[in-house]
Amino acid sequence: DGLLLWEAEGFEADDVIATAARLAELNGMDVLIASADKDLLQLVSHARSVRVISTKTGKVMLEEDVKEKLGVYPSFVRDWLALVGDSSDNVAGVPGVGPKRAADMLNVHGTVEGVYAALAASQDAFTPAIAKALAASMDAVQVARELVTLNTDAPIDFAELNQERAVKPLTESDYMDNGE
Repeated sequence: DGLLLWEAEGFEADDVIATAARLAELNGMDVLIASADKDLLQLVSHARSVRVISTKTGKVMLEEDVKEKLGVYPSFVRDWLALVGDSSDNVAGVPGVGPKRAADMLNVHGTVEGVYAALAASQDAFTPAIAKALAASMDAVQVARELVTLNTDAPIDFAELNQERAVKPLTESDYMDNGE
């Protein structure tokens, strides 16, 4: 159909989207990403040049909308996901830490590292059950945080965005199985 398709071996689609969004923003372009994936909310820009429109609700998410929805700003979405979990990325999260508690922790301690520094400094910083769950999940949370962190260095040719593309009509061989 003449549409641009970017893919990069060894990179997930979210990483390609993140790379394209970063490059577009650096080139002074506005970006609107259509997705229901919470991972992509970390791309929402305070300059309003990168926004996400939910494919579930149709709502365009700005920085304040992300804060309203998750309780944290876009720059803390990966920490929030690491604590809460995300079934779409196979991230378990910390048992007993739901969306509100994770947001509260991050708003007080800043980052996952800040949460664990508070835990190391004083077991009284959290309820005994949460302190125990955080301690038991420390390694998993660090791995989860890496899993949900979007890479913005996928090898895509951003200049292709402005190249003229022609519609290529499908032929029978494009959609027929070789055995038919």
